[in-house]
Amino acid sequence: DVMIVDADLQKSSTMWNDERSQKLSDDVKEIYSVQKQSGDLSGAIRDLNRRYEYVFLDAAGVDQKNLRHGLITADVFLVPFKPTQFDLNNLILLQPIIEEALIVNPELNVYAVISMSPTNPRVKEVDEAKDFLREFPQIRILETFICERSIYHLSASEGLGVTELKAKTESNKKAQKEIINLLKEIGV
Repeated sequence: DVMIVDADLQKSSTMWNDERSQKLSDDVKEIYSVQKQSGDLSGAIRDLNRRYEYVFLDAAGVDQKNLRHGLITADVFLVPFKPTQFDLNNLILLQPIIEEALIVNPELNVYAVISMSPTNPRVKEVDEAKDFLREFPQIRILETFICERSIYHLSASEGLGVTELKAKTESNKKAQKEIINLLKEIGV
């Protein structure tokens, strides 16, 4: 069983799962979700970890108590970012939070995944972003990167995962492969 803890005030995970709950079938399994923007988040996650195979925390990627509480109980911290200077600068702000979390939770695996990457192979933003990330030894840079593809927007609005949609185009098949490779790389 899978549980999503939506600790982000934006509540996009909750909205996604509300949409998903209307499509449950043999092919679309139920994912449980709960909103938790305050209180003892780390205690709640510990409790959920005992009851669910996977617990995902959706927290804003900024310095908030929810993010810090999540990191002290997490096995994996996946940091998605666009290969832009603004997103890379955000990693600089996350660095001290990650360092503190690793003191309390030395088993935490921190991964960075490039998302919304251009599909044009001539654009070198991904290589430049990976070079920048090498300055952060606590963050493992995933080989897999996620390109900007319309199927990601479609799957989000449908309440489905990319791999649950029928891949009608070559771009859709590439998107599905990106997600499968990402999951393999982080050990899921």
